[in-house]
Amino acid sequence: MLKRRILKTTSIVLFTTAFLLGSVAVPFLSKVGADSPLEFTKKVKQEGDTEYKTEITVTDTSRPVKFRIFVYNPTTTTYTNGVLQDEFPLDQTGRVKNRALVKADQTNLIYSEAFVNLPDGKKLKYQAGSTRVYGFNDPTGFPIADINGYSPLFNPQGHRINDIPGGRDEFKAWYVFYADIVDASVPTPKPAPAMEMGKLVNNITQNTGFVESVTANKGDILEYRIWVHDREVGSEAKDVLVKDTLPIEEGQTFVNTANVSGSNFGTLTDTANANTAFVGRLEYIPGTTRTFVHADHSEGVLIADENGQSKLFGSGVSLDTVKGCFEFERFITFRVKVVKPEVLGPPAELPVTGPGATLLLLFASVPAGLVLRILRKKI
Repeated sequence: MLKRRILKTTSIVLFTTAFLLGSVAVPFLSKVGADSPLEFTKKVKQEGDTEYKTEITVTDTSRPVKFRIFVYNPTTTTYTNGVLQDEFPLDQTGRVKNRALVKADQTNLIYSEAFVNLPDGKKLKYQAGSTRVYGFNDPTGFPIADINGYSPLFNPQGHRINDIPGGRDEFKAWYVFYADIVDASVPTPKPAPAMEMGKLVNNITQNTGFVESVTANKGDILEYRIWVHDREVGSEAKDVLVKDTLPIEEGQTFVNTANVSGSNFGTLTDTANANTAFVGRLEYIPGTTRTFVHADHSEGVLIADENGQSKLFGSGVSLDTVKGCFEFERFITFRVKVVKPEVLGPPAELPVTGPGATLLLLFASVPAGLVLRILRKKI
């Protein structure tokens, strides 16, 4: 009993550690802080107010809301391939969260948030053509052209700002756009979803963390994780279904393929591999398929098996509608055990017993012809 408790506790600790390690890998997303490689803030105010804040409460709906994103590299290193993105809150009501994200080749993906508390029945609508960028001591700014009626900052791939030099005030930049306050009933054209997915595997026994490929020994426990995300804020991926093809054949290389499909986007696939130094197979561990939402570090929600196998391998796991934004990303995990089949040798020869055993031993070294002549004489 004590041994069982120790093993169970160890399993839970390994699972939690592995999930936490993996959850920052796809995607690696961190909130801006004192140790951030960029000074990056998202703030908001209403037109006519003097001060930008991280949160405001709207009482006068006739004045538009003005968002501002500040980007500055405090180091003397020039960051390359900078990309800036804004997750504009289409159709959100009440306490609205607006998140901006930035990354470069030398940085992780960093985000900053601002909040707008709206009166009941109201929402924000992007003011077409309102996106501009301002430099240090630049009161007029420079317009940034919209794409399909929306700010290029809302683009799923983000707005490329290229090099981000640093170390001097002249390299500071402010990106600004406006939003009008309208009735929630005003229709908002929804963009098409921009789905992405990923498949990783973690050798829990060896504590590898979630990676694209692992090596495994006999008895190792592997956990596969499927990540699903719609990067187009304001869109909705419909009828999202996740399936997985667990290889059941014996071998030394196991390519595990997952696919994600829906009614308004094409099918996506990704693989994670496991390799062994021997001929083995993978066996699903019943009762280990779980689903997680964004930033969920609990044990998730168990998905019931079908006939002792994960639902992923049969009818699939339905995620229904997945909204655009990292906040709505989903994860599905399941576990398998690495098995080395027992190799049986040739069957052992049974010893000869009975009355004839003495004769067989007696004539074992005698030529066959001589044996026959002796037997004829006896008969």
